[in-house]
Amino acid sequence: MIRMLSKIPKTTAVAVAIALAAALLCVPSCKKSIRSHNIILITLDTQRADHLSCYDPSHTSTPNLDALAESGLLFENCYSLIPITLPAHAAIFYSRQPHDLHVYNNGETLKEQSRSPSVVEIFRKWGYKTAAFVSMGVLEARYGLDRGFEEYFGNFPHNGRFYSTAEEVNSTVFPWLEQNRDRNIFLWLHYSDPHAPYHPPTHQSRVAISLNGGKLGDYALNGTVYAVELDLRSGSNTMDLNIDNPRRTDPDRRHSKFREFELSQPEGAQNVTWEPGEGCLEGPEGALFSCTQRAHLLLNNPGAATRVILTFQPIHTLLPEQRRKLYREEVEYMDGQLGRLFEKIADLGLDAKTHILVVGDHGEGLGEHLRHLDRPHFGHIHYLHDIYMRVPLIIRAAGSEARKGRIKAPVSLLDVAPTLLSLAGIRPVRQYQGANLIAPEIPVRRDIIQATYKPEAEKNRFAILSYPMHLLFSPEDQTYELFDLESDPTEMTNIYPEKSGDESVRQLRLRLEAATREIIMNRPAYKVDDKTKKMLRALGYIK
Repeated sequence: MIRMLSKIPKTTAVAVAIALAAALLCVPSCKKSIRSHNIILITLDTQRADHLSCYDPSHTSTPNLDALAESGLLFENCYSLIPITLPAHAAIFYSRQPHDLHVYNNGETLKEQSRSPSVVEIFRKWGYKTAAFVSMGVLEARYGLDRGFEEYFGNFPHNGRFYSTAEEVNSTVFPWLEQNRDRNIFLWLHYSDPHAPYHPPTHQSRVAISLNGGKLGDYALNGTVYAVELDLRSGSNTMDLNIDNPRRTDPDRRHSKFREFELSQPEGAQNVTWEPGEGCLEGPEGALFSCTQRAHLLLNNPGAATRVILTFQPIHTLLPEQRRKLYREEVEYMDGQLGRLFEKIADLGLDAKTHILVVGDHGEGLGEHLRHLDRPHFGHIHYLHDIYMRVPLIIRAAGSEARKGRIKAPVSLLDVAPTLLSLAGIRPVRQYQGANLIAPEIPVRRDIIQATYKPEAEKNRFAILSYPMHLLFSPEDQTYELFDLESDPTEMTNIYPEKSGDESVRQLRLRLEAATREIIMNRPAYKVDDKTKKMLRALGYIK
């Protein structure tokens, strides 16, 4: 059951050690109930529930996930706790709120947890072969989610990107499955194709770059970080940028932008500078700029001829409807690759002994809500509305007697770990805050606390979901929003002004304010290293 925030009494070191040992080790009689099955956890980064056709057929076509849902359980109202990747995944593995784990943003490190083990550690104690394949730099092993995994695949940048495509993930997963087909496995697969920059592999947008009339190369507008050597002559040098972005037809509109554009040169050389020319608009602090279809830069070398290295990260620019379309294409591409994964599992003869749980970590805004200057918001992190927090959850248990159907009851990421243990016949961990979703009856839960945090988010924001009522709170502005998800599932009408006097709403507000105070008072300072800052900037999380 999801519990409201409460302070846990201090426990002696001995008692903590005993509790942890009890959580990790079952009595011998319990071990006899362990089933000979594989457990595969699939997390879909930035996947909105309503953009799988098994939830809503009006947006996308996802036949492979639809088929998985048809053969198992689909939860119509599963909610994330935070629209940020690392803390959302921490909640999945520990069945505890991110603030309870003291991880609030990407780039932070998950500390050792004395109160409860990761679900992965439990599976490893029971003899499962454990492995993870992650597709984004924010989930690298150094941030602490590797605890309990014997193998952890995912080093970034990969091919110059801080993310991998679903096909690239599969290319490393498939050989591993072949090598471990005779073991009981716990496998975590992380796919992040719907995440920005909305650049499916089928979308070939590129920039051709020339220096002083000689072509340097063609570079994808997909967030790859390139490092290219430039041989500069003394004096003025001209760089030409020719953008091929099929989504933009007006040559005078912006076709690409650069998150990074930096020159490094030999020590002792005179300072080489660059300035934007025709078709090029310089960004803040001279670091970021965008280009029309044809653009020019001037590189000024005050010394003798020299070689410098240009590091740049080009991204295509899109109109709002194009972003929505490419997000859908990314989802459909990922579904096709998941189909290949399911076929591989079947070809290896593992289908009948493999439990599969698919869950999103958070959703994505596709222009439904407005930000500064009434611009439509695309992305996540900043807000806690339903489109950012409602995620798919599908459980396909192996065996002919596995439960099937659709469940409307509200559930959350906290419920994933207890459910995984139940699928394997392992008794639950007392410290977990979630519930077993394949139990005959799902416990009725009272509240789901949600939050997002600065500095990644522009403001600290908090929410409480007591289904169907969803109350959002911004402490900085002292503003409240209230939505009824049954009558207003897209959360377009804030009913707080007219409902704030209702006793049920007043009680909801008091519970949310109490949780907010405790979280803010106990949050430590945010610190990340320079390497992490570079990665977060490359992924667009920070400026």
